[in-house]
Amino acid sequence: MRLMKQLGELFLRSGLGVFWLVLMVSGSGCVVRAAFSVALAWDPSSDTNVVGYVVYNCVVDTNHINSIDIGNQTSATITNLLEGVTNLFFVAAYDSDRVESVPSNLIATNLPGTFPPPTISAVADYRLGRNSSTGPISVTIGDAILGASSLSVSAWSSNPTLVPNGNLLLGGWDSNRTVTVVPVLEEVGSALITLSVSDGVTNASTSFLLVVDPALSSDLVHLPIEAESATLVSPMAAAADPGASGGQFIATSDFGSGTATFGVNIPVAGTYLILCRVLAPNQSDGSFIVSADDGALDILDASQGTWTDGWRWTIVNWSGGFKVSDSVVDESVFPFTAGQHTITFWGLHPDIGLDEILLTNDRNYIRVRPELTVPADQTINELSTLVVTNTATDTNILTKALSFSLVGAPEGVSLDSDSGVLTWTPGEAQGPSTNLITVKVTDNGSVRLSDSRSFTVVVNDVNSAPVLSVPPDLSINELTTLVVTNTASDPDIPANQLSFSLVEAPVGVSLDPDSGVLSWTPGEAQGPSTNRITVRVTDNGSPPLSDSRSFTVVVNEVNSAPVLTPISDQVAFAGIQLIVINSATDPDIPANILTFSLDPGAAAGAVIDPSNGLFTWTPATSQVSSTNSVTVRVADNGVPSLSDARSFNIVVVSPPIIEAVVATSGSVRIAWSAIPGKIYRVQFKSNLSESSWNDLNGDVVASGFTATKTDVIDSNAQRYYRVALLR
Repeated sequence: MRLMKQLGELFLRSGLGVFWLVLMVSGSGCVVRAAFSVALAWDPSSDTNVVGYVVYNCVVDTNHINSIDIGNQTSATITNLLEGVTNLFFVAAYDSDRVESVPSNLIATNLPGTFPPPTISAVADYRLGRNSSTGPISVTIGDAILGASSLSVSAWSSNPTLVPNGNLLLGGWDSNRTVTVVPVLEEVGSALITLSVSDGVTNASTSFLLVVDPALSSDLVHLPIEAESATLVSPMAAAADPGASGGQFIATSDFGSGTATFGVNIPVAGTYLILCRVLAPNQSDGSFIVSADDGALDILDASQGTWTDGWRWTIVNWSGGFKVSDSVVDESVFPFTAGQHTITFWGLHPDIGLDEILLTNDRNYIRVRPELTVPADQTINELSTLVVTNTATDTNILTKALSFSLVGAPEGVSLDSDSGVLTWTPGEAQGPSTNLITVKVTDNGSVRLSDSRSFTVVVNDVNSAPVLSVPPDLSINELTTLVVTNTASDPDIPANQLSFSLVEAPVGVSLDPDSGVLSWTPGEAQGPSTNRITVRVTDNGSPPLSDSRSFTVVVNEVNSAPVLTPISDQVAFAGIQLIVINSATDPDIPANILTFSLDPGAAAGAVIDPSNGLFTWTPATSQVSSTNSVTVRVADNGVPSLSDARSFNIVVVSPPIIEAVVATSGSVRIAWSAIPGKIYRVQFKSNLSESSWNDLNGDVVASGFTATKTDVIDSNAQRYYRVALLR
């Protein structure tokens, strides 16, 4: 691939003309190196601008390529060719401006012999403690034919759990190469580390055993250095700040200018992190450029969230620097040997200050998982709101933003991801219950670390009051029946048994305790009125709870018709006044004024007193044996006026006539004309001058057209008799 790329660049040059190349191969001399020579010949270019030719030869799969200026010749012999590999040849013409033509055709040939492999020095086995690293291990490479700078080195591990391939850091240049081995944090064991060097054709390798022994102590180093102790090159300068360590910090006054160089004595070889305490605004790019021992440049990027609130620690990090695959933060690592080293900071932004730096080979020093504290176990009642706060601390020198989340919780629990405040109102169906709530706090590192803890919430079952619904306000007429239904629900699960009762109600209201059906027929005395009805529903929980609600019933006053007492049929005697006393009642309260009258068709001469209902009529003799229908009506003065009417018949007969008076010893028998079924009373006087008549004991019910009555008297007594029809 390397050769083909170079050939492609040649073929893209401006061309003069195309011509053909022929090859003749001969060999002589030592078989170790350059034992062969090749004779080449080619057609001359037809382009009149051509003044010379260049012959190229190269080896496939290597960076090895040679060129020879032949001048204005069309043949050449190429010597000292490499054996054991495929050699390629081509020719390009050029003009007086040294502009080359498109290359000729390619000719390839395999020259016999053996191509010598590269070389790599041996590496001694290595033993170190947990959570430490080797530091740069020196390796020497070479090649009998090619330069060492063209050789590539690779490395791999037999135990990627202990040492991932990404934790093998290759460095150095030319023949002096290095490998730094960084075992995974907290892992122990052994791994065979293999290093391979390749020239593109052949390769060579060496291996060594790396052992991470937990019995060995790990020499962990923490080197704090005040920024103002560095060697400063203007415009980088120190400035005072009471918030800085030692009261001073350094910063540049000109963008991209000024340096601060720290001389550091590294006591233990290994991979180091460079941490920096800085004060910075929000920047979208790097704040310092950092290099160690004048090597590759890394970038200190202080723009991590809001940094304007004070001095904070950050870490040197650049995507082009050395990285390890198990890194717990986004970080660059610096492989250092034991001894003196220099670290140089170039200032970029004038408004970013550097207070101090810290070098450490302790990768655990900057990253530990956050520590979560959850509330103690809780007990609450259902439908009550629980509010508790989860807290967490981050003891890392590089403080990370922490966020809270729920791992396991009953339905309805909410957790604020920033504050850790947890709220929950258990529903009716969630009591009684015992609930485990598990909370996690997580930092925002590139490899996120977290801590999870749990607490228990016991939810007590609590009787909840039922909820009553009453009818809306109503309006009805007096003497009309109202039927409405009160309803209620119980939020408890399972629902309690409910019963209805009256708290306040007018006389006559009834309420079914089970169904809630309420009925009422307001009486005459209850209209007009406005009535408040209060209903209560009570459950059978412990303790019993209730709900009361009210509604209003307006009772309208309604006029009721008066009631006329029924009138029995009458018998009237011609020439004798018939008197019928009528009576009526009015159910309204207060009672209306009543007026009596006779409907049309009453017998001539019949009258009725409008105020007291007294009916009078004296039938004529000519009306004997007639039956006369009379309708009496009573009307009130209500609105509207209502009335009641009753009809009765009057039969006109001759007055009772005493037909015989028969006296016997000690008694008198009186006989008179009668009407069957009528009741008669016999009255007497001893002297007609007496003011009143005396009733003879015992009224007589006529069983035929003649009725009789016997009076027991002294034989010497004298009496006058008369007969009266009662009914």
